[in-house]
Amino acid sequence: MTLFLPFLLFASVAAQYSITDYAPTINAPCPQASNNVLVRSFTPQTQALNTQEGSYLGARESNVIPAAWSDWVGNSSSIGYDLALFNGSLPRIGIAVGGQGYRAAQFGAGVLSALDARNGTAKSLGTGGLLQVASYLAGSSGGSWLTASLMLNDWPSPSTLVYGDGRALSGWMLDLDLVAPSGVNLGDTDNQAYWGSILASVEAKANASIDTSITDLWGRALSYHFLNQTTRNNFYTNTTGHGVGQLWSQIPLSPSYADQSMPFPIIAADSLPSGSESTPVVSLDSVVYEASAPTFPSFARLAHSSSSHLSSLGLGIHHCLLWFRWLIQARI
Repeated sequence: MTLFLPFLLFASVAAQYSITDYAPTINAPCPQASNNVLVRSFTPQTQALNTQEGSYLGARESNVIPAAWSDWVGNSSSIGYDLALFNGSLPRIGIAVGGQGYRAAQFGAGVLSALDARNGTAKSLGTGGLLQVASYLAGSSGGSWLTASLMLNDWPSPSTLVYGDGRALSGWMLDLDLVAPSGVNLGDTDNQAYWGSILASVEAKANASIDTSITDLWGRALSYHFLNQTTRNNFYTNTTGHGVGQLWSQIPLSPSYADQSMPFPIIAADSLPSGSESTPVVSLDSVVYEASAPTFPSFARLAHSSSSHLSSLGLGIHHCLLWFRWLIQARI
């Protein structure tokens, strides 16, 4: 089958990466499986969370969420509850942001801002705080552009993420068209520079003998509009990698993940049977995959260990791909 994982984002990456660094590194040593539990092992009778997910939730729900509940609703007497009666067993809350491209990302950002305790207006109206007590934040398709962007920029407020802060965060640039950011004339100098850079990235991946598709073009175009390496001053230049080097699997390195101040991130993706790429219709019984920050590297391993094409490159079960990034089309 063909598995489509949504757009993956990362920020705070040094600008030394070039657009051609988009190509994965092949034939790299795999991490020790004993130290990196990438795939859950379970039966229908003995299901359990990934150990790293369980550890994160345990720490967040013990060290962060109780204080967040108290900050949000006080002792809850005004709404008919007494937090003390929960005796530490507070409800586990998850927030999911659905898909539909730009609209989902922008609408979701507005909703999350209204639930964020860092938004003074939302806080005064009583809605600001729900985001801080959530254990999970999940996204699919356009919703994942928002949720992953928040996680990979070290958990800023949604308004800071979208509009920038005038310093480290440049903000989203959704007013620039995805196909023709410089205007309707695709032949003008800036549009040609934009697509020339995108094609150079994808060609670098192809030159490494890794399959490419329209998925790569789509992901690279999105990176110019959502990722923090791109500004209005460098949008049409190659002075940065425009998102190259920003990896979903690096979320655990961020301070907000280390201190459990962000909800646990999950990306959801549908799948299409191999050979059905020509239809946009996804069957209701298609397999749905979830990828979290600790487990995402497992998809890169699946992508090569069972692919006859990559096996022809000399990749066996003891070799991995590094930097297999963005919108991944993994054949398993």
